Amino acid sequence: MTHRERYLETLLFGNPDRIPLQPGSPRESTLRTWHEQGLPEGVDYFEFLLDILGIDSSASGQMVSPGVSFKMIREFEEKILEHKDGHYIVQDWMGAITEISDEYDYTYLRVAKDFVTRKWHKFPVETRADWDEMKRRYDPKSPGRYPDNFDDFCQSLGKNGEVVHLAVNGPFWQLREWLGLESLCIFMITDPEFVHEMIEFWTDFVSETMKPILEKVRLDYVLIQEDMAYKGHSMISPQMTREFLVPAYERWISQLKQARCSVIAVDSDGYIAELIPI
Repeated sequence: MTHRERYLETLLFGNPDRIPLQPGSPRESTLRTWHEQGLPEGVDYFEFLLDILGIDSSASGQMVSPGVSFKMIREFEEKILEHKDGHYIVQDWMGAITEISDEYDYTYLRVAKDFVTRKWHKFPVETRADWDEMKRRYDPKSPGRYPDNFDDFCQSLGKNGEVVHLAVNGPFWQLREWLGLESLCIFMITDPEFVHEMIEFWTDFVSETMKPILEKVRLDYVLIQEDMAYKGHSMISPQMTREFLVPAYERWISQLKQARCSVIAVDSDGYIAELIPI
């Protein structure tokens, strides 16, 4: 089997010849600790692990993406606003004002390179004027959203047995980046029309940005990123989830199924038993 066939057979309850092994990448401090505990320097941790376990490296397989950006264009300027008492106050690329230890710098806010505790001071959308400005950063046709060689690149995807995948932010995740968790939850009660407006905008943006991809590529796997649960409960109620989020899911899932996408998954941290039925 190719990795693509094996991956789909596994997730669709078929009969794979083996189960793919795809752990998440370690954070910097984790990898540093592994080296202290005996992982040799200058080796790939995953290849080393497979060798210890006696597993062929082909078990991990490859995943490829169309290379399309769903991020804002133009991004905010990343900069340090203040440095005192062992902390930086920074503006990140999403426009949030955040406080972190000066053990790190603002590049640690771009991707999850390490376990960085943050204190949030301000989010980019507080008023409708802020929202009008933010919307201009999410044009599906912005230069740079699709790679220059998009058509040719799409033709090559999956030709060597790779899994063709795509990841997008769900509406709760995306609005939390714009508003912050506390403000988002408050707006859901005090100004639900505003929340619906932002979610409808995000739903349209993702749908329109996906269209050229789905016209050129058959996606195997799409991940909707939607961290929205604590240790014991979801962050919003099942009723609110149905009201605010389900319309976006239904539109995207219908669009993806029409394009014959095989697997659609939703990612969350925390206790999700209340959310699974939805």
